[in-house]
Amino acid sequence: MNTPKTANFTTIPILSTLACLLPVALYIAMWNRLPDQMQANMMTDALTLPTVVVAFVVPALILAVHLVTVFTTINRAKGENNPKLLWALWLTPAVAIVANVALIMVNI
Repeated sequence: MNTPKTANFTTIPILSTLACLLPVALYIAMWNRLPDQMQANMMTDALTLPTVVVAFVVPALILAVHLVTVFTTINRAKGENNPKLLWALWLTPAVAIVANVALIMVNI
């Protein structure tokens, strides 16, 4: 009988949610080196936002999107008896980390 492990349905969402919060920890660690206004668009200098917004509000919005993904993926994976769908939970944290590291590198 191929049943999904319940540990995957609790461990992976928790770990991926913590990974989604890594950019906040990175912003806190680099806070003294960041400017007061950060360039939010990597293509032009036109859009600048306060560092507080970029460091905390943007990751909070990404976390909200991730939590919606968590709930829909878990419900779908349990219904289809397919724990392999849980890999999708790592997409949002990966994009969040790469994008925020790029923003920090552009603004330092």
